[in-house]
Amino acid sequence: MPQPPSSIVQATATTPQRFKNVCGCSQDLVQLEQEKLDVLKDIRQSLKEANEINNNFQKQIIELKKAKLALEERRLSLEEMRFARPSISVPIILPDESGNFVPRAGITKPFKRNVFLADLVGGKWTPQKTVAIRFNEHEASVPGILAKVQDAVGGEEVLILTDGQGNEILDTEGTKGTDEHTRLLIQWRVANEALFTGRRNAAIKGFE
Repeated sequence: MPQPPSSIVQATATTPQRFKNVCGCSQDLVQLEQEKLDVLKDIRQSLKEANEINNNFQKQIIELKKAKLALEERRLSLEEMRFARPSISVPIILPDESGNFVPRAGITKPFKRNVFLADLVGGKWTPQKTVAIRFNEHEASVPGILAKVQDAVGGEEVLILTDGQGNEILDTEGTKGTDEHTRLLIQWRVANEALFTGRRNAAIKGFE
């Protein structure tokens, strides 16, 4: 009986081995693909966690800024309350020209006030900067306060003094420079939260 060529016998013998090798390569590819998917899944999870951490961090920054702003507002409020107390005049008894001892007004405690320099925007005062001024009772008048603000900021512009609603504060002829006017102005100063100064021309145009 004739025998098959040796090449055919060898090919027949190696076919199962080749099939086994092909199957092994396919399994390796499947495993590599699965590992790739697992890595991508881990990356997505890490990115998600990083975004959550970043969002929480941003929220904490916002809360800290709010807390800082609240503390600053509280500090300014306490400072206003501290310096808003009316001064106490201590009587000093001194002899007059005839030798008689009569009580005279003593030295009073100075006031401190934050005055906001503002511009008119849409008919409302918008603060641009703040000037802290000190004055005594005899300086507690509109011209006195404006003069101190003018000295602090310089410039030649004519300023006006208003409240937060843009109402100009004026000295009246009947009380200008009197003790009653001083008392009223100091009481007004204590009762109001803010003093504003602005350019007179801007105020006239803004409230027309």
